[in-house]
Parts: sequence; C-alpha cells; structure tokens
Amino acid sequence: MTVQKRVSLVLGGLLLVAILGGCVTFNPGYRPPAAQPQTPAQFTADLIAALVNRDVETLQSVMSDPFIVAIWQGEASEQTGAAALGQLESELIGPASSITFVSNEVVVGWLGGVDPLSIWPEGVNAVSSVGISGLGAEGRSEAILIIAQAENGSYSWQAALIAVDGFAAAGGGPAAPIVIAPGQPPLTFLPTDVSKVLILGTIGIFDGPGATFNQIGLAFRGETYAVLGVSADAQWWAVRCSFSDLPCWIGANPTFVRPVDGPPPAAPTSTPRPTATPLPPTYPIRIQFAPGQSSTVVRGNISPGFTPQYVLFVRGGQTLRLLVDSPSPSTNFSVRGVSDGVT
Repeated sequence: MTVQKRVSLVLGGLLLVAILGGCVTFNPGYRPPAAQPQTPAQFTADLIAALVNRDVETLQSVMSDPFIVAIWQGEASEQTGAAALGQLESELIGPASSITFVSNEVVVGWLGGVDPLSIWPEGVNAVSSVGISGLGAEGRSEAILIIAQAENGSYSWQAALIAVDGFAAAGGGPAAPIVIAPGQPPLTFLPTDVSKVLILGTIGIFDGPGATFNQIGLAFRGETYAVLGVSADAQWWAVRCSFSDLPCWIGANPTFVRPVDGPPPAAPTSTPRPTATPLPPTYPIRIQFAPGQSSTVVRGNISPGFTPQYVLFVRGGQTLRLLVDSPSPSTNFSVRGVSDGVT
C-alpha cells in the first residue's frame, strides 16, 4: 500500500468519526427514578386490604408501638403493638366478623359532628381515619382506626377508638378529647431456681400476674418457656414470650404447667417423735362384765409405789381368781368386801 492510500484511509476514518460525533452519547450507568413517598391514601388502601384479608403479619408491620386502644366514652391506654393486635383480633376482627367500611361522613356522625382526627392527645399526628362497622361476634361493634404521620414522613396505624355496642348505642353526645390513662407501675417478680417450664395443657398468656390482666396470647401443650421469675404469691410464672419485649405471665397451676429443671428436692428428714411416758391408771378401776357374760379377765402391773385397786360386783356362787406373777419371792395383796355383793 502506498503512502497516498494510507493518508486517504486515515482522513476517511476521521471524517466518519466527525459525522457520527453528534449521534453518539456515553451513558455511565442506569439510574432508576427516585421512589415517590407514600401518601396517606396509599397507606390507607394497604391497611384496608390487610384488614379484609385478615393479614395479621402485615397489620402488625404497619402498627405503631406503642399502640393506643381507646374505648368510646371510656378509658384509653397504650399497649405494645403485639398485645393490641391480639386484643383486636380476638374481639373485633376475627374470622366471624363481617367487616364493613363506612364513609368519613358516617364517622363524623358517630362522634356527634366532631372530626375524628382532632380528639387525640398531643404527640399523635393523625392524618387519616378509617371507619368500620359489623365487628365482633354479634356484629354490633364499631371502630375508628387512626393513621398518623411520624416526623420522618412515614405513616403508621397508631390508634383505634372502639365502641363495643356501637357509637349510637353508647350515646354520650359529641366526642371529648381522648386522655390516655397513666400506665401501671412496672410489674416486679421474685427470683426463682426454675429456669424453664413445660406446658401440659392450653392456657392463657397475660400481661400481668392475674386473670384480671389482659390476655395477650395462648400457650399450647408441649411448648416450653424460659422463666424470668415468679409472682409474690407464687401463683404465676413470669416468662419470656416471642411477641412481647415485656415479661409475659402464665399460671403456675401444676395441672397445666410443670417446671422441667431446677434444684433437686430436699430429701425428707424424719424428726423423731418424743416417746410418750405412760401415765399410771387412775385407781380404783371398776371391773364390768360384758353384756351376757359373768366372767372376765383383767390384767395390771404391780410396781413399787403403786397399789392397784379394782372394784367389781360379785354374784352369789361366782369365783374370783387372782394370778400374781412377780420376780419377788413375796407379794402382798388383799381382797375385801366393800359392801354386800361388792368386792
């Protein structure tokens, strides 16, 4: 190839690059579009779908912790998310409930014209509400679910206002601001040598040492629980459970719960009983014949300082026989009549 042809090829290549220069772009990498923040409407739709499907896992994931449970015209309290969901699931949104969602106008009517977002205490940034009817085993219960927004912009299901027999049946006029009752003092328990218990039959799990506390779950036969302590009256075990960071409580009835380890029981010690000192009989001793009998045998001990005395009625023709057995070569005794027929 001549020098002239090489120069022509180089010039042709440069010309092609110059022509395509305006069409070629360099992409350093794919950048997906930024995720759009979730809106209250989207969160509400997800919550409604989880309620309809009884999706407990999703419901627990969108609940705040602590969660506020308020009773219409009653008290309000803060509970752990797991405890609150357990209560709502067993009392309101179980499989037997026929969930019906109502409009915001109906919810405002339930509260006597009061905005459901305006009655919550400071710290609850309520942004949306969901009204539900047809709850409970008999379908009379109603509830208002509150969705709140956190400082970071995220949303959570933070509260539920419940009317067990319906808002209209409870009456009471327009809704008053909700006040959260002060929490109970921390529950303490005593140490124990038992570190684990075995469940022998299905029992309830409570959030305190007593049946008056809230039942938050069930313990089933064959399950074991790590023991944290025992109640002051020794009637309840404080145990660790998977759905609460706080101690859970189960009854210590040995019919349903049995310790599976612990120190061996102490061997029983026998305390010798004091030997009873025989008391001397009180003399004289009256000899009585059994009904229909005219004879009997009476035995007694003769010892220094004691003079046995016996009294009996003797019939005519009866024989009194005395047999004395003594290591001493001589023993004194006497038989005398007290009165006629009495010896």
